[in-house]
Amino acid sequence: SIKISNEEKEEFFTKLSVLRLHSEMFLKMLNDMRRRLKELPQTSPATQQYKNVMRDLTRLLYMVNKKPENVRIPPDGLQLLTWSEQILNRYLVAQGKPPINNTTTSSSNVGVSPQRLSVIGDQVETQF
Repeated sequence: SIKISNEEKEEFFTKLSVLRLHSEMFLKMLNDMRRRLKELPQTSPATQQYKNVMRDLTRLLYMVNKKPENVRIPPDGLQLLTWSEQILNRYLVAQGKPPINNTTTSSSNVGVSPQRLSVIGDQVETQF
């Protein structure tokens, strides 16, 4: 198992508590993704991108809907929460709403893998 510092643990739960306030919006995003995936031809190159985004949104929703003391921090927990905040802000802006205050940004953004950010993909991202 991966050892997580107290600082990282505190940052994780701070980010999670901020994102928990937006759980309904994440559920709306997931439902939008499911609807769009059904409309796509199975041969579409965007199909896998949608599935990846849906998987990560599901993981986030699982964590925000659990009591904090019952949440186990996954190895990519901070990256997942940073990605979730970014996709939430894109979704809000695309709907003409202000993004959430970026109070959770920290040095952990450096650890966000390009793969997680690219998983959104231009095709998926622009369809919000």
